[in-house]
Amino acid sequence: MFEFAQAEIVNLKKQKQFKAKTEADQQAELDKRLLNYLTNIEKDKLYYFMLTQYNAGVDNKARPLLVVKSPSDNKEQKKFLGYEWSSAKGNEGLSYLWGDMVFDINTPLFDPKNRENSEKISYVIRQNFNGEQVNIPEHLTPFVSQVYLHDVLDFSRKEFNKAFNLSAQSKVEIETKWDLVKLPDVVEINKVTKNPEKEFGEERFIYIDISSVESGTGRVNLENILSPNEAPSRARRVVQKNDILLATVRPNLKAFAFLKNLPNQNVLASTGFAVLTAKSNILAQYLYVCLFQNFMIDQMVAVMGKGQYPSINETDISNFKIPLPPLDIQQKIVEECEAIDNQKEQAQSLIAQLENNISSIIQNVSGDRIKIGSLYSYSKMRIQADLLNADTYVGVDNLLPNTKGKKPSEFGIW
Repeated sequence: MFEFAQAEIVNLKKQKQFKAKTEADQQAELDKRLLNYLTNIEKDKLYYFMLTQYNAGVDNKARPLLVVKSPSDNKEQKKFLGYEWSSAKGNEGLSYLWGDMVFDINTPLFDPKNRENSEKISYVIRQNFNGEQVNIPEHLTPFVSQVYLHDVLDFSRKEFNKAFNLSAQSKVEIETKWDLVKLPDVVEINKVTKNPEKEFGEERFIYIDISSVESGTGRVNLENILSPNEAPSRARRVVQKNDILLATVRPNLKAFAFLKNLPNQNVLASTGFAVLTAKSNILAQYLYVCLFQNFMIDQMVAVMGKGQYPSINETDISNFKIPLPPLDIQQKIVEECEAIDNQKEQAQSLIAQLENNISSIIQNVSGDRIKIGSLYSYSKMRIQADLLNADTYVGVDNLLPNTKGKKPSEFGIW
């Protein structure tokens, strides 16, 4: 019998009136109380579920909660707050990390000199409070996230305690007219695993590790050829033509590869990859295209965690969903994407050619050689850090190579 309201039931069974009943009547009384107990819990769940749905659908727009978390590490907490507590004799109290006054504070939480600073958490909170579109800067994502109210309440628990689980991840919504299927419906995951020393004897093999795959492009270096006795312990995943490699560590970096062409010899991949082998109801090229799309990356990011090595596992991958159109539609999607990729490669090739032309022109310039110092003066002028921001700061951390400008700086996070 399902044990509920244990103390109440124990006391009930001790009562003379209950003992005087027949065994059938006793069971009927217990069943009645059980039903009443469960009904009350389910009514409570339904009430709160309806409240969460109302919250999520005001003005026909999704209204997620904004969750702000401080770092767990003490040193990082001080940077997050912008101050620490000083117990030094004669200097007890708050000690600001970047100056003597609160207006000198540098923290991701707020900007005391500019309430409109969109790089700070306070600005994001205000956006959310006012019902505006919330834009969380990338450097704030370790601290700020959005979840839906119905995701932080666990309605599956027998005892509904209404506690918020702020570590919950919002479900990724995929809008499509095609059926959504889980990956195991269309692929085999890590189909074959082998120990090279046992399987290959002394025969050398190609080893694909994480560094062999170029992030974002799918280019694979197949030149890492090893003997079984020098193979790392991670060299276990057997791959074959048309398999897909999915890097499980930091998958948001998109280290994915479609093995369209493999040499006629043994190939193993690192266990840092999941090997996806397409079934008959999906084209491998279509699946590969899907991996790079936001709806797939969002699903990966939602479960990969935020540790030093954020990763996903086979169970996570098995729960990922993709739209599954008919095979002829898949083929059209692949062809259109390949056409765009070809245009991109042609453009990149042209850029490389023009860059070579520029280099050739510069190399052929004639004239006297003079020192740069005679043309420009070296500036030793300094500027206060609080006069800079992420847009005006230029440093070695945010300059892009090959004259490609600069990326957004993380200056001012702390």
